Amino acid sequence: MGCNCGGGQRKTVHQVRRVDGTVKRYATEAEARAAASQPGATYTKIER
Repeated sequence: MGCNCGGGQRKTVHQVRRVDGTVKRYATEAEARAAASQPGATYTKIER
Protein backbone atom coordinates (compact mmCIF):
# COMPACT_ATOMS: atom_id res chain seq x y z
CA MET A 1 0.00 0.00 0.00
CA GLY A 2 1.38 3.40 -0.98
CA CYS A 3 2.21 6.29 1.30
CA ASN A 4 -0.22 9.21 1.49
CA CYS A 5 2.23 11.69 2.99
CA GLY A 6 0.90 14.81 1.30
CA GLY A 7 3.67 14.90 -1.29
CA GLY A 8 1.29 15.70 -4.13
CA GLN A 9 1.26 19.46 -3.63
CA ARG A 10 3.90 21.33 -5.63
CA LYS A 11 5.47 24.57 -4.50
CA THR A 12 7.08 27.08 -6.84
CA VAL A 13 9.96 29.29 -5.70
CA HIS A 14 11.37 32.13 -7.77
CA GLN A 15 15.09 32.60 -7.18
CA VAL A 16 17.48 35.37 -8.18
CA ARG A 17 21.25 34.99 -8.08
CA ARG A 18 22.98 38.35 -7.87
CA VAL A 19 26.34 39.28 -9.36
CA ASP A 20 27.96 39.25 -5.88
CA GLY A 21 26.95 35.59 -5.45
CA THR A 22 24.06 36.07 -3.04
CA VAL A 23 20.78 34.26 -3.66
CA LYS A 24 17.34 35.57 -2.78
CA ARG A 25 14.02 33.76 -3.11
CA TYR A 26 10.72 35.43 -3.90
CA ALA A 27 7.10 34.28 -3.61
CA THR A 28 6.03 35.86 -6.90
CA GLU A 29 7.54 35.76 -10.37
CA ALA A 30 6.99 39.49 -10.86
CA GLU A 31 9.13 40.38 -7.82
CA ALA A 32 11.88 38.00 -8.88
CA ARG A 33 11.98 39.23 -12.47
CA ALA A 34 12.15 42.84 -11.26
CA ALA A 35 15.12 41.98 -9.03
CA ALA A 36 16.75 40.01 -11.85
CA SER A 37 16.65 43.05 -14.12
CA GLN A 38 19.85 44.26 -12.45
CA PRO A 39 22.99 43.74 -14.58
CA GLY A 40 24.52 40.30 -13.99
CA ALA A 41 21.55 38.87 -12.06
CA THR A 42 19.91 35.63 -13.17
CA TYR A 43 16.38 34.36 -12.59
CA THR A 44 15.48 30.72 -11.94
CA LYS A 45 12.07 29.14 -11.40
CA ILE A 46 12.21 26.15 -9.04
CA GLU A 47 9.31 23.73 -8.70
CA ARG A 48 9.41 21.38 -5.74
